[in-house]
Amino acid sequence: MKFETRGSGAPETAELPEEVSGEGKKNLTGKQKPVFLYLVILFAIAFLLILFSFVMQHRSNAELLRQLQSQADILQELRQIEEKYDNALAEIASLKETVDGLTEENEDIRAQADQHFRAETALTLLWQLNDGYEQGAGEDVCRPLLQQLQEDKLYEALPDTAAAGEESPRAAYDRIARAMAE
Repeated sequence: MKFETRGSGAPETAELPEEVSGEGKKNLTGKQKPVFLYLVILFAIAFLLILFSFVMQHRSNAELLRQLQSQADILQELRQIEEKYDNALAEIASLKETVDGLTEENEDIRAQADQHFRAETALTLLWQLNDGYEQGAGEDVCRPLLQQLQEDKLYEALPDTAAAGEESPRAAYDRIARAMAE
């Protein structure tokens, strides 16, 4: 090995013998020990920093994972609420259809009840009119009954059919109305 000396402007080279005596080796290894110790300490500090960084990253990831799990749970709850809402809307639509059907049925029943009431009223008035006409009560009893049947058009509710051999209520009304008109 050749070494150059510094200081004077002229380069001086000195060669070290290939073999260094035992005392020289100790001296070199003694100088290498602090460097080796320094490197070990630096590597240990670097390892500790990497370990600390890993632990902090793991902690951060765990917290993020908890937040994501919380958000996933919230989304699941929202989906369940949305399903309940959709089911409720479907049930409401079904109930509206049922209400509409029942409303139509109720209107039909009311119309039938109204027809039956009109027919019953017309039959009652016709019975009173026929009874008064048959007994010869005169115009003061029969005329108001006939006018009431005509004004409310109740005579239209009188049935056209009767039992065999009997006069229908509508035919009886027509007969009495013609007789009263004469």
